[in-house]
Amino acid sequence: MNRTELFCERLKETGALPCGTECFIFIGERLVSVYDDLTVYPGAKAVSWQVKVYSLASGRQLDRVCIHRGRFRSRDEALDEIGRFRLRGEGLLFLIAPKGFSYDVVGHIWRNDLDPDGEASYEEQRREARLRLLAVTGREYGGEPDLRRRRPNDPAVKLFSENGITAANRLFPFALVSGSSVLYLSGDKASWHYERSLLRSGCEGSYDGIAPAFVCDFYSPEWSEFGEIAYKRVGSGLCRRA
Repeated sequence: MNRTELFCERLKETGALPCGTECFIFIGERLVSVYDDLTVYPGAKAVSWQVKVYSLASGRQLDRVCIHRGRFRSRDEALDEIGRFRLRGEGLLFLIAPKGFSYDVVGHIWRNDLDPDGEASYEEQRREARLRLLAVTGREYGGEPDLRRRRPNDPAVKLFSENGITAANRLFPFALVSGSSVLYLSGDKASWHYERSLLRSGCEGSYDGIAPAFVCDFYSPEWSEFGEIAYKRVGSGLCRRA
């Protein structure tokens, strides 16, 4: 690992390289990418892009060397600013970090998956459930994803498990929304592409996505029903949105 790679690793350890960051150096007058955490995210966008400049020799960040305090409305404008240093950029590292970064979460999580088909095994459902928990919560989940095992005494989970449609279609429950709606995935993998596409289809911030769900009516259980609901992340949980 060369000096520049080591320097990028140190910046990463200190949290100076947030998700979606790129780093560049000049070799002669040619701009070369030495760290790329942007192109792996499909549909990446940001509110603005921040340019920071570091000395590779001292490791110190150089202040007040960029116009507009290093903040630009587009990545292209940020790259143009770095281009101004072409004749004096040797020994410097240029960082472009996004502010208000977002990307196609579903496309990123399942980027290596082919279109699934056929009947899913229980282990395939457990793996898929963990990925969907990552999509809806933004966090890796290492615990038991099956609500029937994780929360067997929860009233909503009991109603879901006792419904005949659940067993007939091998539906797998993986999350609770507002304590009364059970998010599930199908036993038929042909349905997964559609189910995944809904997960991060938020409407201007009013909700984060839509998911197949079993909506419980605790007063009249026979009126509980299967359908699709909108949800939003609130703290560590999920709540239902109209």
